[in-house]
Order: sequence, then C-alpha cells, then structure tokens
Amino acid sequence: MKSKTEANSRVFIFGGEDFYEAQKKARALIESFRAKDPNLEIIHIAEEGESQSEILPLLERLREEIVTPSLFATTKLIFWKGANFLAANGLADKRIEEDIRQFFNLLQENPLEELIVVILAESIDKRKKLFQELKTHFHVELTDKLDPLDPSSLLEVMEKLEERGIEADQSLGQQLLMEAGAQRSLLDMEIEKLSLFLGTKGKIQPEEISDLLCGKRETVIWRLCDLVISAKFDLALVELQILMQEGGSEMGILLALAQRIFWACLGLVLLKNGWLDVQSKGKYLKLMLKEEGYFLYPKKKSGELVNQWAFGQNLQLAQNIDLPFWLWALRHTYETNKILVSGNISPDLRGRMLERLLIKLKIYYEKVIEKSKDSV
Repeated sequence: MKSKTEANSRVFIFGGEDFYEAQKKARALIESFRAKDPNLEIIHIAEEGESQSEILPLLERLREEIVTPSLFATTKLIFWKGANFLAANGLADKRIEEDIRQFFNLLQENPLEELIVVILAESIDKRKKLFQELKTHFHVELTDKLDPLDPSSLLEVMEKLEERGIEADQSLGQQLLMEAGAQRSLLDMEIEKLSLFLGTKGKIQPEEISDLLCGKRETVIWRLCDLVISAKFDLALVELQILMQEGGSEMGILLALAQRIFWACLGLVLLKNGWLDVQSKGKYLKLMLKEEGYFLYPKKKSGELVNQWAFGQNLQLAQNIDLPFWLWALRHTYETNKILVSGNISPDLRGRMLERLLIKLKIYYEKVIEKSKDSV
C-alpha cells in the first residue's frame, strides 16, 4: 500500500468560496505537470448532474480510469471538474456517499505509480466528516474571497500589480479592491485593463486612475454618492451631468443616493447611542456592532447584514456633518422620489429634478456650515 506522503503527492482537491481562483489553481497545476511531461495523457470528466442515475455512472467511469494504465503515455492525469460531493447539499443518497468513499479508498490503494488526480469542487462544506478525512489523506486547497477588511487581500492586489510590472501605491490597490468587490475575476480584468493601457510605461498617473477604474456605470453612481456624502456637491453635479448624458436612469441614481443617505442616518444614530464602535488604522476600518445595534443596522433583502466595509466607509465620509443635516437630506430625497414615481413630470425634466436636489443639499449644507461658524 502506498504511504500517505505518496498519496498526498498524487491527488489534489481544489475548491472554496472563490471558484474562479480554485479553477485557476487547478489549471495551473495541470499545466505544470504538462510542462514536465509533454506526453501526459489528460482525461477530462465533468459532473453535470446531482441525481443518483447521473453520478453513479460517472463514479464507475472514474474507477475504470484509475485502474486502467495509459496506453500512449507514461503518466495519466484525471481532471474531475464540477465535483459536488462536498457541497452542503451533496451526497443526499447513502449509496452515492458509499461509492464516493470507495473511490477515494481506491485512490489510496491504487497500485499504478504514474497517476495524478485533480478534483475541482464547485462548493465545499468544511463541516462534512468526509472533508476532514480527505484533508488527512490528500492535498486539499481552499480559496477564500477577497475581503477589503483583510490586509492580506490588499497585499495580494499589490503583488498582482507588481507581477504585471505596474508601479502603484496602496491607494490604487484599495481602489482596485473596491472595484472588484470580493471577485478575483473582476480584479484580474481591471489589472489586465491597466496593463494594456500602460504598455511599457509601468507607472500610472493619479489623474488616469479614475478614468480607467470607473468605466462601469454602477461604479460611477457609487462615486457620485461618495461625493454627495463627502459634501462635494459641485463635483457631484458634474458626475450627475455625465451620467445623464450617458443615458443613466434617474430613478436608479436616486435610489442609490437615498440608500447612502439612509446609511449615513443609521450610522450616526448607532454612534450617538454607543451601539457602534469604529476602529480605523490607515485605510483599514473595522466596525464593532453591539447587540443593541443589530435591529438598526441595514440589511439586504435576504436578511444578511450590509457589507460592513462599505457601510463603514460611508459613515466615515458622513460623520463630518451632524445627523440633522442627513435627516433633512433624507426627507428631501424622499420628496424627489415621490415626484419621479408620480409620472406627472416630463422625461426631459426628470434629470433636472436630481440636479435640483443636489443644489438644495448644497445650499442647505452651506447654511449649516455658516451657522456653525457663527455659533463659535
């Protein structure tokens, strides 16, 4: 029987929260084996169903491939794609579970020396007993999603930029994280775009960043909201005009702005009542939400809490202005929304309503600032 070390070197399982990254790692491993052995025979087996009638024949084929030597090459590599046996809802049938265990027992006891098995699992439930067993006997690598709150995610972005020969500081790395969210696929696309733009220049100029990274309309709307929450109303008006020229949805922009103003109100109420503590270190920010604050903290339709990093960034921008201003802003945003949904306004005036809202916010903000100066 082969030792645990030998088994570990021949069987690789990839999966985790970031399936895109798991695929990259699996394919990179396969390419590394191909580079060492150009005659490598690669057998692709894709799992496309979850029923017993579909999975049992697939397992039978896998067993046959394991015990059958390669006819035309010295080494055979089996690539099992889309494996579902470690998912939270996988292995509902006891016979399937038993067949899966027999398959992995066969891998441990397989007498063939020249065999490599790479398994790409779309979803992995780390609580499963089978997962713990596989970790003991085989090489298992899980991928996590990017997290703007985790310094290691920013470090990963900076390393990717360096690999592509792009000179950048951490502010660009942070912007890329914001642009990509938790998705490495989007991150790689943005870095590719930067690389193509720069060519041999290497270093990107600050004024070029916003043009390159804010091409998506959703991102431009987010930047417009950032400017409003930062009380930079003149710049926000310029962004609004650009969006309107590109055919942006007035209602979509208004709803996004209303959400951010609502977040500002909730965040300041949570801070005022001592139900939220904001810890910041440089560009990193962490929210400590007390139990009393959970009923006020904004939630998605699914009931999941709104991303804390996005909420915290919004609160950092908003807390330079007192709560009464944001409550006033929320009320006037609501009034604008009522006018837009009423249908009593011509299409060519709908954009003007948004401009009018931003101008009203600017005027009222200037009054608030002037009043605060007089009271000093």
